Amino acid sequence: MTEESTNATPSEKASPCNWCRGGSRLDIGSGMFRDVDSDLSYGIPVCGGCGGLGVAFRNEEFAIATKEIMDLRFKYCPTDTLPPPALVVCLAALKQLIERVTTLYQKHQEQAAGSFAERIAKGTLSPAVEQLEKATQEQVAQIEQLPPPHSMPELQTALILAFKGKIEEAEAAFLGAINQYPNSSLPEHDYGVFLIMFRRDMASAESHFRISIERTPKKAIHFVQLARCLTYLDRHGEVEGILHQALDCDDADATPELQSILTELTLQKPQGHG
Repeated sequence: MTEESTNATPSEKASPCNWCRGGSRLDIGSGMFRDVDSDLSYGIPVCGGCGGLGVAFRNEEFAIATKEIMDLRFKYCPTDTLPPPALVVCLAALKQLIERVTTLYQKHQEQAAGSFAERIAKGTLSPAVEQLEKATQEQVAQIEQLPPPHSMPELQTALILAFKGKIEEAEAAFLGAINQYPNSSLPEHDYGVFLIMFRRDMASAESHFRISIERTPKKAIHFVQLARCLTYLDRHGEVEGILHQALDCDDADATPELQSILTELTLQKPQGHG
């Protein structure tokens, strides 16, 4: 017996987690609990009820820790309808998930023997981390070899920072480019894309796409990005007018994939919207 378990109050003693040890068909092992992220995508079935331990404690500190682990599980593999996050965002969430589960396991390892948390603490997710690290490094290398987007090196700098996972620095660089080119549509559009990929903030992205379509150069893809953003915000009634404006742009036929995007967005309109 450890000193911690010997001195534990009744409310602090471990009890089987009622999520992953309750006998449900979703229970697949101590500290593991299935959900749509792990069943239908690349998610990791770490139990949100116990943080992977297989046992639970009734105290506020434990509740906070397990909620954070659950939040990181779905930050790593979201189940909403938004576009998937950038790989580097997934990588950061996965590393944080491993760190939080490991810390919790180390505090309660006597009660958590044989649990998923123990396996995580011993490196079972290391191959997933290595794979994501390799993929993000390859993305950065590709971007560094490309010419600066729109002949604006400031935007390439911001993009490289973002794909390196330096999100705050990248955001500052995008905002700096917007200030440096106050009449251009290009930094506003690229910052909107950043907000979707790295912040998953559709509402803020919409405001910057709207600014981009009011400025020059007028590009069809800027209108399309706004239309797509509006579909994610469930504002389908505004999409058709935006798409017509995209088709009026001089470069409407210049992007090979533009017509398929326009078709995709049009088909996404719910029945009853004209």
